[in-house]
Amino acid sequence: MKSYFLLLRLNLRNLLAGFRGAMRKPNGKIDISRLILYPLALLGMLTLAGFVIFMEFSMFSAFEMLNAPEMLPGLAILLAMVTALLFSVFQMLAALYFSRDTASMAYLPLTSRTVLAAKWTEVYVSELLFSLLIAAPAVVLYGIHYAADWTYYLRMVPVLLAVNCIPLTISLLLASILGRFTSLTRHKEVWVVLGTVLMLVVVLGLEWSILPKIPEDADAAFFAQMLTGVQPMLRAFIHAFPPVAWAVDGIAGDWLQWLAFLAVSIGGVALAIALVGGSYLDTTLRQNEGSRKARRIRVTDKTFRAHSPFMAIYRREWNEILKVPVYLLNGVLGAMMLPIMLIGMSVGMSSEQDSEVSWNYLLRLMQDSVSPMDVMLILTALLMFISWVNPIIATAISREGGRMPIAKYIPVSPRTQLWAKLSVSLTINGAAILLMGIAVAALLGTHYLGAVLGAVVLANLFSLATGCIALTIDASRPILHWQTEQQVMKQNMNQMICMLVVLLVALIPVAGVVGMMILSTAAQDMEAPSMLMRFAAEHAVGLRSAVAALLMAAEAGVSILILHKVGEKRFSAIEP
Repeated sequence: MKSYFLLLRLNLRNLLAGFRGAMRKPNGKIDISRLILYPLALLGMLTLAGFVIFMEFSMFSAFEMLNAPEMLPGLAILLAMVTALLFSVFQMLAALYFSRDTASMAYLPLTSRTVLAAKWTEVYVSELLFSLLIAAPAVVLYGIHYAADWTYYLRMVPVLLAVNCIPLTISLLLASILGRFTSLTRHKEVWVVLGTVLMLVVVLGLEWSILPKIPEDADAAFFAQMLTGVQPMLRAFIHAFPPVAWAVDGIAGDWLQWLAFLAVSIGGVALAIALVGGSYLDTTLRQNEGSRKARRIRVTDKTFRAHSPFMAIYRREWNEILKVPVYLLNGVLGAMMLPIMLIGMSVGMSSEQDSEVSWNYLLRLMQDSVSPMDVMLILTALLMFISWVNPIIATAISREGGRMPIAKYIPVSPRTQLWAKLSVSLTINGAAILLMGIAVAALLGTHYLGAVLGAVVLANLFSLATGCIALTIDASRPILHWQTEQQVMKQNMNQMICMLVVLLVALIPVAGVVGMMILSTAAQDMEAPSMLMRFAAEHAVGLRSAVAALLMAAEAGVSILILHKVGEKRFSAIEP
């Protein structure tokens, strides 16, 4: 145990050291501008926490009106588990098998299970805050509402700390299976991509299997009863995954189920580490071995072809992303996560008759009440999320690292290099947006096909605008002195800055749509509106969509100008 805690402390200190190093310039002095960003990031996280607490408080009030306030803690714990399972798959795989420091630990006087336990705990710590953010407010609100005694909070703390143990154990087993398989193959990168997608499908299948099924004869009366008679619905959600029911009942006062939940959570982790930990370091060493022999390339070979400078840089960027697992998992597969989730949902709904019947009923209600233009705006907002979270473009310059002198002095203009890097991000985002558009079109049918096409176009405009802004930010303050790929992808403050700026950019068309809604509502309330106001009232839906499209097109144009005027200048001024 002593070696385990020493190794865990070393890993956590290295993680914190990466953040401290991000606050300093290459000469070692503290960068005041970067130092200011940490309080802003903390303020953003506190704002997010406040939003989550407000939403759960509102949901608690709604459940209280339905005479079922106990529903919220169970749903919050279930959501925390599902979210931890979904987002920990990539992180577990990268931490266990694609971290540079893991191979060096094989030569230390440490057992394989000790290293695996420390790695698992590192992922657990990084996921714990988000799980607590989802589950803790609901459980605390329930305790305050019923004036629970101190034993309620005594039982609550261990349950909340163990809420993501089961999801991370499942991620550990899936990552170990994939790591062991890919260590035996030559083309590791290809099998990592295919295996990770398969892992995501398995995770989505597990999550889909625990959701309660809607009966075949579901009609309007069923959905009305589901909203008013929430006790059967509560039991369906809570008992869909037994550990959730154990956690809820254990916090409420059932000590036996409380012990059962902790035993399954902690015992599952120990059992998984005992099963796969013995051969973990051997698998990691095989994973890091060179799998391909160096091949000579002659000018007469068909594979040696001259390309334009743009295509040469574009292909180099793609080769780097595909060969570095951290870039691949966080950049490409991270962007594809949402489309794959939606495709899995559509396949699951179409493969089961009961779900198909109920979905057709809901779709008919939707077609009668929601216009295609509004569907386009809603879908555009959902597709914009793909561009918001993709870190590939926000780290495009920083990923050059020690190669920056080459990029500075090759006979290729800064504009060509920037657009080649931007095109890689646009390709990834465009593919993810297109996949998601196809999945949504399959779900909604031909009635909303035009809305889906419009949303795909608007989302790509937003991707272009945000890509130009993110690339300009990374060119203005690149992080070139990094040791591992994880530092440049996960500990890069530029990514957080880009997410905040992109969020502000996204609020502009949202504000335009809200403004048109207010204008149309005011025009409808007027007794004698002018011709302009009457036009706004009669064409409210079309005006909302037109304003959103015009604002997004304007953002794309302005962002391109910013990239050309500011990004090129900053890129040329970078000192390697």
